[in-house]
Amino acid sequence: MYNILKFVWKLPTYQTSINVLITEAVEYNGSKQEIPIFLRFINMIVNDATVQLDEGLENMVLIGELQRKRQSEWDSYNDEQKKEHQQKMQEASVMASNRNQLASYTVDVLELITRELQAPFVIPSMVDRISAMLNYVLKQLVGPKRRQLNVEDMDKFHFKPKELVSSIVAIYVNLGQSSEFCRALPQDGRSFSIELLEESARIMRNLGYVELMEKMTSLIDRVHKYSNRLQMEESALDDAPEEFLDPVTSELMKEPVRLPTSGVTMDKSNIMRHLFSDGTDPFNRSPLTADMLEPDNQLRQRILDWKSQKLAHLTHNDSLQ
Repeated sequence: MYNILKFVWKLPTYQTSINVLITEAVEYNGSKQEIPIFLRFINMIVNDATVQLDEGLENMVLIGELQRKRQSEWDSYNDEQKKEHQQKMQEASVMASNRNQLASYTVDVLELITRELQAPFVIPSMVDRISAMLNYVLKQLVGPKRRQLNVEDMDKFHFKPKELVSSIVAIYVNLGQSSEFCRALPQDGRSFSIELLEESARIMRNLGYVELMEKMTSLIDRVHKYSNRLQMEESALDDAPEEFLDPVTSELMKEPVRLPTSGVTMDKSNIMRHLFSDGTDPFNRSPLTADMLEPDNQLRQRILDWKSQKLAHLTHNDSLQ
């Protein structure tokens, strides 16, 4: 499928059709029952990339552990232990090879699409998702535990970390043209750190990708500003009333909507991400579509008033320093 996509992506008629779908995706506000096909398409790609990269890297770590055990403990194993070790290695090898190949295809296509199109990826219901995925993968590839991925015969498992890191960095750079993406990166409390971005830029320099390194360095400067501001805001807003928080992410809601089938209130961007791939209420599995969501404008205004009061106090304190 991805090979076909790479081919038709270059055709002018295909580009014309895609532009129509992109407009539908970017302008979608949840008022219609049917979610635009391009949003569902890129959601599928991000889902695929997340699963394939996670399982591929997980099995590479396991292969490394098994290889080291074979070197240090093999002579002490009995026949049953040797058989079990070989079975684990075979299973991990098959899974790693499969996932690494698929991940490579998926990341390449994601880089191709984001090179030309950024707008659909930085809408509220998508930007947090892709930024968290990129941060997580970058942490595995260039973070403190990356040595766990060092295995013998990497090519045997279709694992090409240098190419993978460069593709991931290229996606950062592509989407980094958007302020929404730069703002979303540090909001990921699970995997984000400026140090990881800086390490990836250093690796690009060492690999000879000077232009990519320079663009990544520029992105880091922009993200750093948002990161500093976010830290101050989180400190000022850390005592938010529970009713202001999304029940799934525990984050301050920006656009609260009520789910009519369960009566639960969630942030719209979070429930929309769920609806891209599952048309049910996550709390009771009843059928749910985007047009059924009920905006809670009163709660939204209360959140805005509370937030403004808190941040005004923060700004006042800053001005006194």
